[in-house]
Amino acid sequence: MKQNVKFFLVFLAFVGMSVMGAKAQTVVDFGSFGASGNNLTWVLTSDSVLTIYGSGDMGTDYNALSWETYVDAISTAVIGDSVTNIGRYAFANCQNLTSVTIGNSVASIEYFAFYQCLRLPVIIIPNSVTKIEDYAFYSCHSLSSLTIPSSVVWIPPYAFWYCEQLPSIDVDANNPVYSSIDGIVYNKKQDTLVVCPGGKTGVLEIPDGVTHIGEYSFYACDFLSSITISNSVASIGYLAFQNCQYLSSVTIGNSVVSIGSYAFDLCDRLSSVICKALVPPVLGDWVFGLVPISDTIPISIPCGTYDSYSNDPEWSYFSNFMDTIYVDTTFYAASICQGDVYNDANFSNLTKDSIYYATISTGSVCDNTVCLTLSYYPSVPLTTYSAKICEGEIYNDANFTELTQAGTYYNRLKNENGCDSVICLTLTVTVGIVEANNYADLQVYPNPVKNELTIKNEELREGSVVEIFNIMGQKLLSFEPLPSLEPTIDVSCLSSGMYFLKVDNKMVKFVKE
Repeated sequence: MKQNVKFFLVFLAFVGMSVMGAKAQTVVDFGSFGASGNNLTWVLTSDSVLTIYGSGDMGTDYNALSWETYVDAISTAVIGDSVTNIGRYAFANCQNLTSVTIGNSVASIEYFAFYQCLRLPVIIIPNSVTKIEDYAFYSCHSLSSLTIPSSVVWIPPYAFWYCEQLPSIDVDANNPVYSSIDGIVYNKKQDTLVVCPGGKTGVLEIPDGVTHIGEYSFYACDFLSSITISNSVASIGYLAFQNCQYLSSVTIGNSVVSIGSYAFDLCDRLSSVICKALVPPVLGDWVFGLVPISDTIPISIPCGTYDSYSNDPEWSYFSNFMDTIYVDTTFYAASICQGDVYNDANFSNLTKDSIYYATISTGSVCDNTVCLTLSYYPSVPLTTYSAKICEGEIYNDANFTELTQAGTYYNRLKNENGCDSVICLTLTVTVGIVEANNYADLQVYPNPVKNELTIKNEELREGSVVEIFNIMGQKLLSFEPLPSLEPTIDVSCLSSGMYFLKVDNKMVKFVKE
């Protein structure tokens, strides 16, 4: 699809000196292509740089990418700022490609766009990209660094298959759809695991909070040796761990209820399976396809579930069930104070802080286990204080309530470490009025009184003084009434409580309602 000379001259006028550097490069070949047929132009120069100019999509027609005859000659690709996508198979089999610059208008990286770019070590995805399609970086064996920008809202789990040198995929914290923990991609809520990069190695634990392991998410993660699936996970997706060739052990948490078809297919080095679920999870087709099923491979299951697993038509694929997982282990904690000895139904005479275990025999291999974490704290010294109230008052504070009598009171309180501390209060009651013994000579009614108090059988002579005191001895009223027989005194202004009425040298106690 060579262009005529006239087109070439027009093209050079368009690109100007962009193909020139400190040392002039010659044009090896060029052409036009794109979703509109000729909206884009490509130029390959003698320094092995493929540059794409123009605006708009590359399109999806692989046959329109006319530089395919030069795939072995391309070491650098530069995609212009007005190009809006990287088309299907655009750089497929460019096995000497080591550098890619993506313009800031590219919105999608299409299927197999960088398929088998074996020597491509790093690619920077601009913040314009919203979609990375299936197999976009399939078999990029040298890819070792990748960051997903905040703009990307679609990543299929197989976009990065067979990227064995990629240990981590980092996701921008502002991405609204995806997130990453330890280089593994999750959804934003982090309850679904989306994709694990193929370069992850060794032992891996799925964190608590994850409820679903997505389909294909660990496909061909060949360098993982052990997987522990947390107890929060409820489902494992289709083909989730297929072809993890060096995976030797799997622990399945106790909440898993379903495992998708082919989830552990082709994991032919798998030699140990621990399943903590009390009810055998529902298995899809060939979940453990090509996993050895001889008696040498133990399948550890919870105590008392042997019949459930061995009779399950899906789990009966295995024959060496070992129902020895202690699912009835009880964990609890307690504390003691200085000088105390701890005893309960499981432990006795404990005096030191430590972690204690006890086995409660059930008469079978599945004995129950209890685990106690005992903490030891020093006691707090005695705290003493004092307070005073007047007769008739009620004492309350943070440690004592409803006290009315003088005395010494004790209370035991819990401090922040759980040890008892002793509080001692010395309470003094002060009597405000020393009552006279001649109450019988001075009587009042009604008592209790609401408004008017009458002095019974008493004649007030000229010069008599009437006084009213509260229980603290404070004088509230004092006056010289006119001489009268059984005089009446207005006490409606007094608050409810106990008072003393004194006439000359006589005194009586009354209660105001």
